[in-house]
Amino acid sequence: MTGLQHHDREMREVDERIARLSLLIGADLSRHDVVIEILAGRYSAPEGSKSHTNPVQELRALLIMKYRIEVSWIDEDGLEECARRLAELEGKLRERGLPPVD
Repeated sequence: MTGLQHHDREMREVDERIARLSLLIGADLSRHDVVIEILAGRYSAPEGSKSHTNPVQELRALLIMKYRIEVSWIDEDGLEECARRLAELEGKLRERGLPPVD
């Protein structure tokens, strides 16, 4: 496995976890206002979605990590290559029945 494939696999795993957490807490990540609320630490999960861990905090941390990785991809490979890789990863999420991670 090449380094690029390894990084894509890791990003796919991060995206899958983000997608699952967003479903768990009812966060529609296609809505930018929801993403902003999560990143700002102001998003509250609906009642009934509580668990022994805080899924909102985990989601926030994973979103921050994802965006930092994307910035490094842009710096290393350029915007077009980053967009291509992200589109490919989004397609794989959809194949698994998970919502895309914007």
